[in-house]
This record gives sequence, structure tokens and C-alpha cells, in this order.
Amino acid sequence: MAKSTGNNCNKGNNREGRWAEQLLNPCAAAITAGNLTRVQHLLNVLYELGSPSGDANHRLAAHGLHSLTHHLSSSSSSTSCVSMELTTFASTEPRFFQRSLLKFYEVSLWFAFPNNIANASILQILAQEPDRSLNLHILDIGVSHGMQWPTLLEALTHRSGGPPPLIRLTIVAATPFSVGPPAETTSPPGSSDVQNPWTSIYISTYSTTNLCEH
Repeated sequence: MAKSTGNNCNKGNNREGRWAEQLLNPCAAAITAGNLTRVQHLLNVLYELGSPSGDANHRLAAHGLHSLTHHLSSSSSSTSCVSMELTTFASTEPRFFQRSLLKFYEVSLWFAFPNNIANASILQILAQEPDRSLNLHILDIGVSHGMQWPTLLEALTHRSGGPPPLIRLTIVAATPFSVGPPAETTSPPGSSDVQNPWTSIYISTYSTTNLCEH
């Protein structure tokens, strides 16, 4: 009886000690089944645990992870023509993205409501400022892709006492989707083509056609 118990313990220890195999096999099965969520989860676990300089399990996990990722990249190369046609936020044409964003903004209260609250807060703070001749500088981290500001600019034009003389909108982003409110932008003559993560747009409220990007 003691011998049988020892065998059972050894079998249990063997199963527990083969954790790399227990991760790699389900990951391979998930790849075959097309279960991308499970594949991503198991690949993340293997990435965290695998090590080419560890024990047998860690080395198996590392080399198995390399084989699986190579298999995935090889499989995706066979459908490269299809994947090239897929449209993502990074690859879409900016004007198409802006039109889609405008439509989404129109139909989604979850997107428009926070922007309206933020704009109302800005207007409330400005209303408490006695000096109406001060300029306004807004720092935008690019969350709304510029969709927040057209309504704010319109509200400022109807403000009691008139709008601020100058509004400066600084956008912290290097992507083409966060350059000002959705519209065509132009660079001033002689400007360089160097990408700058800090994009400033100066809007003169006395001349609504004066829009310059620096």
C-alpha cells in the first residue's frame, strides 16, 4: 500500500513538474482552434515563465514559445495579402478616420457627454475670471482626437464679453489623428518636416480663418 502511495505521489509530482508542457500543448491546441484570446493568454504566461538559462521546464517554455511564435508568424505570412488590406487606426487614411470619428461622436453619448462636461467646466472657470482680455491655453493629451474643441470654440464665441483674444491648443501626440479638430491643417511657410510630439495650434478669435500649426 505504501508503495502504491509513493507511485501516486511520484505521478502527481511529475504532472506538477511538467508545467511547461501543460502550457505549450493547450496553446498549440488553441492556435489550431483559432481561440485567439486563449492563445494570447497562454503566450503571455509562457513569456513570463520561460527562460533559456533556467531549468528544464523554463528552457522548454522558452524554446516552445519561440517555436509557437514562429509558427504564428509563418501562418500569417500566407495571408499577408489579406492582412495588408485590413484597416486599423494606425493604417487608415486620416480623412476616413476623421469622418468615422465624427459619425461615432454623433451617435455615441458615452463619447460626447464627457467632452461636454469638460467644456462646461472650462467655461465655468473662464466665467469666474474678471479679466476677459487673457488668452486661453489648452493642453490636450489626444484622448478625443480633437473632437472636443469645435463645440468649445463655438461656445466661446457666444460668451458674454466676447471670446479670449487668443486660444492656444497644444496637443501631446505625434499621430495624424490628434492634430486639431478634424479638418485640413496647413503648416506656415518655411516650416520644417520634423515630427514634434508637441503640436500647438493658435486660433485667433478675431479672425476665424487664421489657423496656423507650429
